[in-house]
This record gives sequence, C-alpha cells and structure tokens, in this order.
Amino acid sequence: YQDLDAVVSNPDLRVVGQKDLVNGRAHAWIQNQNHTWRNVSDGVLIPPVTGMVSIAGFAPDTVCAVKWWNTFTGKVDLLQAVKTDQQGTLRFEVKDLGDDVAVKIGDSTGACSPLSS
Repeated sequence: YQDLDAVVSNPDLRVVGQKDLVNGRAHAWIQNQNHTWRNVSDGVLIPPVTGMVSIAGFAPDTVCAVKWWNTFTGKVDLLQAVKTDQQGTLRFEVKDLGDDVAVKIGDSTGACSPLSS
C-alpha cells in the first residue's frame, strides 16, 4: 500500500487513503472540508460540494468497482463501475457532499478488471 495521492478539482474536498497498485485496489475517505466539528457545533451553514477525484497508477483501460459507503449508517449507498483512462487514472465525481463518505475501489476478488475487446 502507498499514499492514495488523489487530485481533486475542488479545494473544499479533502481525500485521504491508500492504494495497492499491485492488486488494483484502493480505499479513501472523502470530506467536505467545511464540515468540521466547530462549524457543526456553531450551527454554521455548510454548503455541499461537488468535484472530480483523480487517482493515478491503475492499469489502463480497466473497469473498477467503486463502492460508496455512508459513514453514518455503515452501509453501501452506491455501487459504480468506473473505467480508468489510457494512462491508468481513475476519475469519479463527488456530488453534493455535505459531510463525508468512504470509498472502496476494486472488488472482493482483488483488482479492477481489464476491458474485453
């Protein structure tokens, strides 16, 4: 495992996590940076944020299962199939994030799957 080293298009998004490029998997925690203990405690209105997350280093032209976990309920809210580009970068959109979400990339069998021709 190594640092996720995610790139975000919106500076109000924070992404931390790790990736296992040998097995084609990763996990991340994505936070609306304005959703802090202090802001919640003070009753500050926290606008939701939207942006793109890019994670490099995966195999090119593969499809990855991306599971979105609700950090309050502990359940999966969304399952997506996301394709890496020709350079092996995985990109997905975070929409209207008010607080935080956990993301798991890759399926239970291991890696993202190569696309069939």
